[in-house]
Amino acid sequence: MKELSAQCIGADELRQQRAKIQELANNTSAQLKRNVYQNYMQFIETAKEISHLESEMYQLSQLLSEQRALLSTLGSTRTTGVVFEDLPESQQENSADSMSKEEEQKQKLIQLIENVEGALVGI
Repeated sequence: MKELSAQCIGADELRQQRAKIQELANNTSAQLKRNVYQNYMQFIETAKEISHLESEMYQLSQLLSEQRALLSTLGSTRTTGVVFEDLPESQQENSADSMSKEEEQKQKLIQLIENVEGALVGI
């Protein structure tokens, strides 16, 4: 301000410089308000999307927990023992095929759960 006032000759020139500075301040303030409003809207949209994704991740986590509990129950039921000797031979073969398919599905589900949990940890 001292340099500006030293460069100016007379009161009229000082008033002109003051008006220029005031105009720059007003323009800067208006531009700042526009930027804040624009960023605020983006912030609100992003927060809504994050909330939606959190909800979906929570639901997915709950489903995976249920699947894990079911698989655990299924595994403990199998280990208690299924007696094949009491079944007719055709049912024994069907049960063996069924159990191998179930075991394969169980392994796939376990791998899926591990993949999703790994992705959840990264978030």
